[in-house]
Order: sequence, then structure tokens, then C-alpha cells
Amino acid sequence: MTADFHTAFNVVLAVTFVFLLDGAAALLKKLLPEPAKQADPAAPLYLDEAAIDAPSVALACAARETLHVGDVVEDMLRKAMTALMTNDRKLVAEVSRMDNVVDRLDEAIKLYVTKITRGSLDDRDGRRATEIIAFAINLEHIGDIVDKNLMELAGKKIKHKYEFSKEVVPPSWRHFTSASLKT
Repeated sequence: MTADFHTAFNVVLAVTFVFLLDGAAALLKKLLPEPAKQADPAAPLYLDEAAIDAPSVALACAARETLHVGDVVEDMLRKAMTALMTNDRKLVAEVSRMDNVVDRLDEAIKLYVTKITRGSLDDRDGRRATEIIAFAINLEHIGDIVDKNLMELAGKKIKHKYEFSKEVVPPSWRHFTSASLKT
């Protein structure tokens, strides 16, 4: 008898809450809207203007944005290698667009760090600001080299229908295909 009552009670509760799920889902969608997707890939993700007055926090924001630039440059290198190996014209154009993103992010980082340095910084924060700017500049140079040099070579290779011989392609590069790097 007790077990039957317990089972019936649980079934009634389950049926009751199944009908309430749609209302709860609608309420949660209103309370927790989906974050807006960033439309512009060149817009900084981590540079917080409100943190300028706290140099150590602002420098952490700048460092994080610089690491974001590093991720974009890494993606450029992967796509450049794939473009070279697969003669994919679309990837050549995409790498050039990505270089424009790197250039704009580099400018944003430099301007942000310059705003930070307008205030008084201790020696440690001053060195960190200099390191962040130097690293961002180096990443931007890498992006330019990939865009201007590697993609120019990829374009010539595609235009003239050149192919790498098996002797030239190291075994570690043979896994570079358009399918393997679309992640």
C-alpha cells in the first residue's frame, strides 16, 4: 500500500512538472538572454575602459587581448599552411582578412596601453606595459609576414599550378589538408 501510494505520488508530481516546463523555459529565456554574438572579429574582446584607473587590472586586460591576437595569428598560420598544401584560394583571401583583424587589434592594444601609461605606473607595471606592447607588435609583424610573404607564395603556387613533390614535403606536414584544419 505504501509503495503504491509513493509510486502514484511520484507519477502525479512528474506529470505536473512536465506541463510546467514550457513556462519555466520561457521565464528562464527572459531572465537569461543569450549573449549577443560579436559581429566584428576585429573588435577587442577584453579591453575594458573602466579598468584604466587600476593599472594592474588594465594591464591584465591588455595581456589577455594580446593572447587573443596570438590565437588569431596561430589560426592564420594554420590556414596559410593549408592554403599552401591544398591550393585553396578562399583560404588565401581569408588569411588576408585575418591580417586586417590582427592589425586592428594591435592598434587597439597599443592605444589602450598608452592610456594606462598616462597615469603614474610603478617600475613593474611600466615594464609589463612595455612587454605587452612589444609582444603585440611582434604578433602583428608575424601576421604581416604570413599575409605578405606566405600568401603571396601561395597565390603564385595556385596561379601557376605548382605542386610540392613528395620529397619536399616533410612527413610532419602531410597531415595538412583542408579537412584537417577546418576546426
